[in-house]
Amino acid sequence: MGRKGGSYNQFSNESLIEYIVQSDKAAFAELYSRWVIKIKKFFLNLCEYDEDTANDLTQDLFLKILERAGTFDSDQKFSPWVFTIAYNLFKNELRKRKTDEQFRNNTGESDEIFYTGVEKSIDLKSSSKFVQSMLNKLDPAVRSIFILRHVEELTVPEIARITSLPEGTVKSRLFYALKKLSKERQQYQLSEWI
Repeated sequence: MGRKGGSYNQFSNESLIEYIVQSDKAAFAELYSRWVIKIKKFFLNLCEYDEDTANDLTQDLFLKILERAGTFDSDQKFSPWVFTIAYNLFKNELRKRKTDEQFRNNTGESDEIFYTGVEKSIDLKSSSKFVQSMLNKLDPAVRSIFILRHVEELTVPEIARITSLPEGTVKSRLFYALKKLSKERQQYQLSEWI
């Protein structure tokens, strides 16, 4: 099934994974070129534009794709599979940061806050200041679900699979985020008039 030469740009992501399983480097290069920007942007959104962390997580993700290509179920869509890996890498990074922070606190070192600054790379239907500000105020668990739904445009069932949460929890976190967005919008609009 491997290809010698030729272009992979007409192949689906799912087909490329089949070639990657057979150690086809050109198929991996095509998949990488399709997804690297989207994946990095996903991590940038979650990491509040921490470029170093986003780059590290992006690199880790593509290594995981190579390692786990053989576990991909070709009857499923590629995007939920890759975002499951991405989400799990991000959760591991949060755990690592939390452990590092606890260590610093216990040893008297200064706190580093992982989530600082305003989201700068959110590209929702409107990337206005109030959306960026609101996302910055959300808990990371809520923010990640909101980004998966409204930036990556995944369905609630796909997000539930990715996060290993019940669909009801995903819906309630989305509802909470949208409710907070609505409240922030009202405050933002009011501040423009004052």
